[in-house]
Amino acid sequence: MDYETRTHHSNMDTRERLQAADLKQIAVVEAIFVYNAAMRDQMIPRKPLPHPERLEEQNKPLPDLYPTAIK
Repeated sequence: MDYETRTHHSNMDTRERLQAADLKQIAVVEAIFVYNAAMRDQMIPRKPLPHPERLEEQNKPLPDLYPTAIK
């Protein structure tokens, strides 16, 4: 009801404005996700962690990124 108003995500967005039906719906959605994630045979795919040994290489400037730039 008040989701798209100016008060959404502001200092006026308080507990009194919460809608019970919305809270129930998101609780069900979150419970379904957590259950399905826990019951998976494999881990959820994720981005690989950065390698500390490659940090210097990762932070190097890209060659020819701005070919017309004056050096």
